[in-house]
Amino acid sequence: MKGYVLRRLSAQAPAIFALYAGGAAFEQIGARYDCSWQTVRRFLIANDIPLRTPVWKLKLDPFETEVCEAYANGVGIPELSHRYGVQPQTVRNFLVAKHLVRKTES
Repeated sequence: MKGYVLRRLSAQAPAIFALYAGGAAFEQIGARYDCSWQTVRRFLIANDIPLRTPVWKLKLDPFETEVCEAYANGVGIPELSHRYGVQPQTVRNFLVAKHLVRKTES
């Protein structure tokens, strides 16, 4: 570990690990220990702490019902991307996440 901040955090390691294990976000821990969320992330990685899988909010989540129904009724990915103002890959990723399209389908 390089850097003053990472060395400073070492003294607080057990508390930081406990906060992270308890569900605190990098940003929350960083605010508490006066450093950036990136520093907290680097600190955890440097100490071999497994990181949680991020929970992503998909841009189309608010329109889930409409998008799924439209796709089921034959509306294509290009039309859906135009309709909702997102990239076609965003629509495809959304449909894969909702198990309406397989990852291997193009």
